[in-house]
Amino acid sequence: MSLEADWVIDVTGRRQLLGRKLDLIQKPEGQRDCFWFRMRGFDRGMLKNLNALGPMPPGPGEPYHYDRYFSTHHFMGKGFWIWLIPMKGEDGGDMMSVGFTSRPDVFSGNVRRISDFLAHTDQSHRVVSDLVRSGEVLDTNTMKRYHYVVSRVYHPDRWAIVGDAAYAPDPLFSNGLAFGTLQWEQLGEMFRQQLEGRLSPEMVHTYSDLLMGPVIATQTAITNWYPTMHDPFVSAIRLNWIEIAYFYVFLPMVVNGCHYKPDRLKLFKLLQNTSDSRPFDITPDLVAAGKALGRARPEHFVYMGKEKVNLRAMEMLDDLRGLYEQGAEGGRIRAEYTRQILSRVAQVTRTVLDQ
Repeated sequence: MSLEADWVIDVTGRRQLLGRKLDLIQKPEGQRDCFWFRMRGFDRGMLKNLNALGPMPPGPGEPYHYDRYFSTHHFMGKGFWIWLIPMKGEDGGDMMSVGFTSRPDVFSGNVRRISDFLAHTDQSHRVVSDLVRSGEVLDTNTMKRYHYVVSRVYHPDRWAIVGDAAYAPDPLFSNGLAFGTLQWEQLGEMFRQQLEGRLSPEMVHTYSDLLMGPVIATQTAITNWYPTMHDPFVSAIRLNWIEIAYFYVFLPMVVNGCHYKPDRLKLFKLLQNTSDSRPFDITPDLVAAGKALGRARPEHFVYMGKEKVNLRAMEMLDDLRGLYEQGAEGGRIRAEYTRQILSRVAQVTRTVLDQ
């Protein structure tokens, strides 16, 4: 059967209909394995046993207070990380999504079933295995070496590849949902331009490159994270670094349509990895500082809480200068954060040498 359409949009998910047909699928270095499951009937009070560093949420009655239980909880180790995501069942009861994502060339284990998961977390994160044993596992899923991207998501021949059909990113930071949302607004703008008779092949290629730029940049940063995920000091730096980029650059750009509005596309190009710019990855001097520090203690950390939250990020702006100002402010926060980290590490190092 043959069908005619103005556009063909592939939303076939991991079947990847167009990606396979057009030979567009790429498997980047730093592959991922993932095992995850849902459970119910667990003792949520066990999460209070967490010994976590960092600023706590504001207390009841204070601005921005929230129940920390409803956060996505992250646990990290050498070449792997674990998520706990609170959910609600159809009956309104508590459920939990639990996942184990690893980079197989860095992680030495092999987690494929509940018994593997518990054996590993008994050694690395006992509070997680205790929580799982307190409840009932409902279902499990496994994916091996699943990480892929397509080389192009839009084409002047008027086809598009969206969401899981286009990329299988690391679940860290929920990038897949975010990028899929951006694609629909890009497609809407391309449809508008086509109906007005002004959609050029160059513009289609521009939108494709703009979307894949931050996809590649974020996934490269996360890939580079895995060898040091067990290092709490370096992981804290990476987390703060990425969140500053999110609140001061990525989010304001998205809110103001820089990913699809023709007069603002040049700003979104800043989110692409280049030889002299890696917007989501920490600088080599910070990696070196973590190595020089050795075993980190709580007093070595530079804590960041409200400093990295940009309350202007959701403002709709008529003047692009406001976006540049927010980006510059984020840059200043990063620079001061970096200065404090390097200063603290240098102080610790001098103390050790003196002793």
